[in-house]
Amino acid sequence: MASKVIWEKKMITESLSNAKQLAKNNIKSIRKAFVGPFKHHRAQKYELKSATQTMKIHFHELFKKFEHAKKTNSLYFDSNNQFFQNDDKLWNQFLDYTRGKKALEIGSGPFGFLAFTTWASERHVVDPLLDSYKNVQKELFGKTIFSNEIKGYSTPAEELIKDLVGKIDGFIVCRNCIDHTEDPWSILYNITQYAAPGSYLLFWADIWHIGGSIDEGHHSVTKNHKVIEAFLEGQGYQILKTHDGISTHGNTIDYGCVAIKSNM
Repeated sequence: MASKVIWEKKMITESLSNAKQLAKNNIKSIRKAFVGPFKHHRAQKYELKSATQTMKIHFHELFKKFEHAKKTNSLYFDSNNQFFQNDDKLWNQFLDYTRGKKALEIGSGPFGFLAFTTWASERHVVDPLLDSYKNVQKELFGKTIFSNEIKGYSTPAEELIKDLVGKIDGFIVCRNCIDHTEDPWSILYNITQYAAPGSYLLFWADIWHIGGSIDEGHHSVTKNHKVIEAFLEGQGYQILKTHDGISTHGNTIDYGCVAIKSNM
């Protein structure tokens, strides 16, 4: 009888232990998928680690192509990109209008768009890790893609830069950025404040992370791209071209657009 009681106690103890471990694992799974509080410092650590690997793989190839474009006085980009989607007419219209005007990039990452854009009169880049990207590139490759001609702001994009308000008369580009930030709607609002009438917006983002694809470097904004369009239109933008749908890897809902700021 005594041995039976000991055996039952042992089984109960093991069951409780297993239940606690199962609950702990479930909590971890729930936290991973939860679109909850966003830890900026953790996200930045994640981004720098990921970006460093990207730089190691792609820096030399991109830099070589960029140097060739400069030497041949040609453009690094053409209409075959996620914004213009081979729409040559809209691409040429964009080039004609923005040539010689001011441009701004929000959330460039380690390479970005503006670093390769030589036709703007002024280039401004806002990214909290910009100085870190430049330092890593100089340390690993002895040079950086972000030339001295680019005015950099190594600060969170949620913080409005007053000197740029109403000054960007060429275009603003924001690509694969807002789902990596603490307050994406403040960033979208700041974009509308920087834009001068007539300027273009090139926007693209993973707006929703499906299932368990959330991690410490990402969170979701909205499932419905119409919400973003309504916001932009409410701030005076006319949407000229859009892209939306499930990403090629199937983990996110994407949305992108080319828009122009009206004279409100």
